[in-house]
Parts: sequence; C-alpha cells; structure tokens
Amino acid sequence: PHLINHLINPHQRPARLGGSTLKRRLILYYNLTTLEPDPNGPHGDALILALSLSVSVSLSLSLALAAEPLDVVFVGNSYTYAFAIPEQLEAFAAARGGPVIRTLTHAHPGISLARHLTDGHLPDALHARDPGEDVDVVVLQEQSTLGGPMGADGSLVAPDAYHQSVRQLVPLAEKLGAEVVLYETWAKRAFPQQATPLHKASIGIARAVGAEVSPVGQAFEIARNGHPEIELFEADGSHPSAA
Repeated sequence: PHLINHLINPHQRPARLGGSTLKRRLILYYNLTTLEPDPNGPHGDALILALSLSVSVSLSLSLALAAEPLDVVFVGNSYTYAFAIPEQLEAFAAARGGPVIRTLTHAHPGISLARHLTDGHLPDALHARDPGEDVDVVVLQEQSTLGGPMGADGSLVAPDAYHQSVRQLVPLAEKLGAEVVLYETWAKRAFPQQATPLHKASIGIARAVGAEVSPVGQAFEIARNGHPEIELFEADGSHPSAA
C-alpha cells in the first residue's frame, strides 16, 4: 500500500530511444510519510523495499509493450550484493505483476566507484544479462565512506572522488542508452550523523549530471528513528541486516 507507481507524462519529457523501442520513465517510490510496519506481518514486510531495493528507483518502461523486461545493471560493493538486493528487486517486481526486471551485478567487497573505473572491467561490465538486450538502468553505489578513510569520530571525506567517478560513469551509461540511479548508502550504526553528508553527496552530483537518487540512507533513518525495535544492522554496525 505504500508503493505508488507514477508514469511520467510523455508530453512533459522528451522520449528516449533504447535500441528500436521508444521508452519513457517509470518512477517507483515509497511514500515515506506513511511508512509503517505491516501489523499483520514481520517488520521486514513493510521495510524491505525501502531498505533493500531503495525508496526511489527510476526505471525505463516500454511504451510499445508494457511487459517488456527491464535490464538493470548494479555497480557497487557488498552494500549491493548483501542479501541479494538485485534479486530481491526482481522478485518484488514479479510479485506485483511486473514489469519484469532482469538484473546483472558487478560488485566487489569494499570497492569504490573509482576502483571500478580502474580495475579494467568497465565499460565491458555494463551489459544486459541476456545477449542482444539493451541496458535500461545503471545503478551506481559508492563505497560507504565516499571512497575515503573515515575519521575516528565518523567524519567522512569530501565527496570529490565520488563526484568525479559519477561524472565518468554517467557518459558510459548514456552511451548505452541507459538511465543512471545513484544508490545512496546509509549512516553506520555508531555514527548517525553521517546520514546528512551521504545524502547531500548523492543529491548534489545527481542534480549536476541529471541522474536520479535512490535515497536508501534516508529510508534507513526513518526506520531507525521511527522503529528502534528493528535491528537494521549486522554485528559490524555497517552492513544491513535481513530486516
């Protein structure tokens, strides 16, 4: 009940060609002001999409055939592959009756977007799961401390490296005809003050390059503040729990 599907009016935005198919954007997002646990089920029933799949994901939907699969490539680290987040996105879409989402993940433990750019696998890793298909969306997840060391007080480095990496990755995605979503990460358990700089870092660069932001970190804060009885973290205080 908290998920609202809004189709963007095709007359308000220029249409984009993906391969030979005309596409427009589908926004899937949570109504954060009413996010509550399901009274008839475990906490995870209400929160799993916000925490695992993001609050706001911009996807591409075919105008010609609504059932056309959407190919989404995730680029990140363990914050992306923990508890099989891409696969959960596929399952959630299937449970709602579509659209069909096919995901491919390019992620390594602890790696930053800058490391992804220098490890020799990009842009070749930016391809659809099935040969011959177009990539519709590329989801970029930066390392949880913005690619730099974290201070003893939880302070984060300036987002310059993050922003530079996004500026390099967006053209690679756009060359494929794909849209870009920035997966905003969350504050660590011991340092809730990280939430604001993490959010600002993603919002700032997204506005500059025309990308969307998936404010997962903001969803974490809503859950953390509104439902402290839910354990959101693994024992390390950093990675998300199964909740």
